[in-house]
Amino acid sequence: MADLSSILSVLLSLLAETLLVAAVCLGLFRLRRRLGLGPLLVLLGSNQVLSVILATSIFFRLTPDLVISPGSTVLFTGTIATALLVYLREDIPKTRTLIFGLVGVNLALVALLWVTGWQMSRLPTLNLLDLPIEIFLLNPRPYLVGTAALFVDLFLIVIVYELGRQTLGGVPKLVRIVTSLVSVLALDAFVFTIGAFAGTGRVSELLAGQLVGKVTFGAVWGVLIWAYLRLVEPAAESRMHETGEVAVLSILTYRDRYKMVREQLEVERAASRAKSRFMAHMSHELRTPLNAIIGFTSLLLSPSAPKDRTQVRLYLERVAENGRHLLHLINGILDLSKIEAGRIELNLQELSVNDLVAETVEQVRSQAVAKNLHLRADLPESEIRLTTDAVRFKQIIFNLVGNAIKFTDDGGVTVKLIGNEAGSAPRLEIVDTGIGIPSEKLESVFDAFTQVDAGMNRRFQGTGLGLTISRALCAQLGYQIGVESSPCGGTVFRLTLNPVLPSQYVKS
Repeated sequence: MADLSSILSVLLSLLAETLLVAAVCLGLFRLRRRLGLGPLLVLLGSNQVLSVILATSIFFRLTPDLVISPGSTVLFTGTIATALLVYLREDIPKTRTLIFGLVGVNLALVALLWVTGWQMSRLPTLNLLDLPIEIFLLNPRPYLVGTAALFVDLFLIVIVYELGRQTLGGVPKLVRIVTSLVSVLALDAFVFTIGAFAGTGRVSELLAGQLVGKVTFGAVWGVLIWAYLRLVEPAAESRMHETGEVAVLSILTYRDRYKMVREQLEVERAASRAKSRFMAHMSHELRTPLNAIIGFTSLLLSPSAPKDRTQVRLYLERVAENGRHLLHLINGILDLSKIEAGRIELNLQELSVNDLVAETVEQVRSQAVAKNLHLRADLPESEIRLTTDAVRFKQIIFNLVGNAIKFTDDGGVTVKLIGNEAGSAPRLEIVDTGIGIPSEKLESVFDAFTQVDAGMNRRFQGTGLGLTISRALCAQLGYQIGVESSPCGGTVFRLTLNPVLPSQYVKS
């Protein structure tokens, strides 16, 4: 009976100590919105150092063959359980901060202990409390093993819990919390005992005590954490964390995924800003022809409409011109939408590239004539044949040549078709003597919803989608498109007409 009474006394004292430590840890965690996690971090770091001191020096004997340490049983177990609580109610960055902070505080306190021990052993010291110097000059191995075990266990408890959440979703949360704590603490009992006490001849005895203490009070801490989550801060299971396989290792892969998400967010923000600029620009582009159409038709329908047929015809020509311009704008937007949705169908035929280039140049010649520019097609004597989509191929040339004419005030535009040279693919070059493009903006000319220069676009009207559509069509046809330019030095758009289409785009 005396033995049973002694065992109960030890267990009850450890339980009381557990409740006291839990009350302080949970209280500081509850006040984290006001105080932050700093006080909790200092407390847990101090507990970890104290737990190593106690785990290597002070033991309670339960039976003649079993001793148990309050350091491992109460303090270390409480540190791991509190870290799990932080993960369950905070986000991953705060959990990682707590983990690295705990290790840092632990190392700092251990270093202070060693410095104090060195001072007490080498310098004249007045020890008013008669503290034994052995407290400060413990074997460094338990501290190093304890710190390493702490670091691994703090990450491991999150991984084990998430693994249980993914594979045992139907199991009550209490069981998952307790199982996670018990499994991690049982593993730690083996690692710490063997690492810290190997060669002392007492590994078996200490290992049994480590297992009994950590497993038993790991379960107690699990119940306390579960009760806190249920009664004090109830919340949905996945409020803060991901689901799926990625969540199991989220505590380890957070930095890489965070960087990837930030980069993706920046891309999305840039796209959003570009689309906003595009919509502001398009609202002007669409309103201008619409206002003209409405204005001229309202004038023709009004009682004061001109009677002269020549004047009426002039008004109708302006209505038709603005209607065609509006249709061109809408077609550009619809084409881009189809390309982005992958809904462009290619009607492939073997055709003469010479003929396609000549026809397209003639179709845009009126634009060059209107600006007093020369437009020339430089074609080789030998015929170049290619399997392509005639409509889309001509659309590319039309966009590039039209763009060259738009940004050229003096001189002209030359469309040069270069045949196979030394086995290379044929090339198509559109050369203009226009205003040119700064080198740092050469790539951005192909971006959707992006204007190279807002001031330029106020002078040269248009949607700014022609080059975007041309590059997308080139990609579908298997062509390569590039640009060379310099300010006031003209621009050269170069198409490499690869004779073989990518298999994913071949449609008959």
